[in-house]
Order: sequence, then C-alpha cells, then structure tokens
Amino acid sequence: MSHNSTQKDYAQIDVEEGAIASAFKKLASEELEKLYPLKATAEAYQLPVLSLVTDFQHTLRGIQASSSDDCVRLLTETGDVFRESRERLRKMRAVLDDDALTHIREARTAIHEVGPKLTSHPLFAEVEGHLKELQTLLQSEQLLEELDTINTHARAVMSVYQVAYCDLFDRRREAYLNAIDELKGRAEWQAIFPTPPDELPPPLKELLETLVAPLQLRLGDEEDRQRVAIGTSLGKSTLAEMASDLAVVEALKASAVTQLRERMVEKESDIVVRRVRMADVLNRPIRSREDLRAALDQLEDVIQKLLDEGAAVILE
Repeated sequence: MSHNSTQKDYAQIDVEEGAIASAFKKLASEELEKLYPLKATAEAYQLPVLSLVTDFQHTLRGIQASSSDDCVRLLTETGDVFRESRERLRKMRAVLDDDALTHIREARTAIHEVGPKLTSHPLFAEVEGHLKELQTLLQSEQLLEELDTINTHARAVMSVYQVAYCDLFDRRREAYLNAIDELKGRAEWQAIFPTPPDELPPPLKELLETLVAPLQLRLGDEEDRQRVAIGTSLGKSTLAEMASDLAVVEALKASAVTQLRERMVEKESDIVVRRVRMADVLNRPIRSREDLRAALDQLEDVIQKLLDEGAAVILE
C-alpha cells in the first residue's frame, strides 16, 4: 500500500469519525434542551429522580465539550448506558404531567398531614402500612414508575380519614343538637324566653346567646363536612378536637342549665345568685366520718355566709 493510499484511508477515517462525533454532539444538544424542563420540575417538587437527571445532564455536557475522538470513544464504551439513560428520561418526561404531580402532592399530604391527624385514632392501624409504603415510594428513584401504586396507597389513607372525620362530625353534631333541644325544652327556658329570639329585649337576647353559643359553636359546618367527604379539604377541625368536643358536651350543657337556673332564681326572687363549686370548698380527701363532718361544716359555713349577704346559692 502506497503512502498516499494510507493518507487517504486515514483521512476517510477522520471524516467518518468527525461525522459520528458531530451527530452524537447534536443528539446531546437536543437531549439537553429536553432535559431542562424535567430538571426544573424535579427541583421544584424535590423529586428523588433529580440525581438521575443531573447525572445525565453532566454526561450530555461532557459529550458536547469532548473532542471528536473522545466523543466516538464515549459512544463506543458507554453507548448502551447512554441509550438506557436516554430512554428512561424520555419515559419520565412522558409520565411527569399535571396528573402525576397531583398524585405526588396527594401522597405527601397523606404522609405529612393526614397520617398525623389519624395517629391517635383507632383507625390508624388501617393506614399505618399504607403510610410506610408511601414513605418508601416517595423517596425512591422509581417514584415515577410507581405512580399507580402511590395513588392507591394515598387514596386508601384519605378514604379512612374521610370516614373518621365524617363519623366524628356527625356524632358531635347530633350530641350538641340534642343538648340544645334539651336546654330549650326545660321549663326555665320557657319561663325566661317566652317569645321568639327576634322579639326578645336586648338583655334577654344577650343571655340567650351566652347560653347557646358554646353549644352552637360545636355543631360544625355542613359545607365543611361535604368538602371532606368529596376529598377537597381535610376539614376545619381536627379529629382530636371533635373527640374533645364530644367529651365535654354534658359539662357544657350542665353549665348552661346552671346559668338558666340562676337566671330563674333572680327572676322569681329578685335577689343575687352566687355559685359555689363544691370542689373548691371540699378540696381535701375524706377518709373518715370526722373528715366528712368537717367538710360539711365547711360547706355550710360558706353557704351560710352567702345567705347572710342576701344571696341565693346554686351548688355546682
């Protein structure tokens, strides 16, 4: 083979190498442009695929900056890895739409907001496994490949929460409606409020509001319940708050009845009414007959003092 022939062969190889490198760099540039929106979304939503995206971005920039022979060498040595990464990121771009982001947000809500609300509720046992699976999946690089599974777990958690919320809401509402009805059905109520609320004089309207407001405030908002039932809200109250409201309904009703009786005594006798909380007077344990006698004497002294002042006494 002549010297000129060898030079031609090398020149031909250089041309082919240059064409391959040029095509590979062009492909890298095209892929880099497609990568920017995906990376921006991964950063904005703190997705665990960000490292994969960043690694491929570095690879693409390395291809762009390499010489022709290095470019061909990279293609030869890592071509399969490049193709796999390119295909995986293509699938990510195809999957990561508004619906996917909605599923991810719902899953995070299930973990960070719904789960803690259910922690002290008996139904937490039903969602604990779903929450652990969600925690694992949301930290996985396979996040976008498991969106259906993620959605299933998130929906299961939300469904349990909706049941718990609506159940407590309904039981609380029923308990407080009954308390209000019982209060308004008492003879004292009929005597003090003989006319409809809008016809009452201002002092009686204020009294009525004072009696009923603590009970009405805990009835809840039906629209709030509906939003929870259809999954657009987690509700205005926590489960713990509603459970607490249920626990104090009798105490609040008893307080209202006491105020009603107090007003009735004032209305009938035109005298000042004083309340005596027995727990404030009898604040020591009673262990013997002597302790009992001393406690009763102490209570009698307190009551007698108020009576001597011309007051009527209501024990609480």
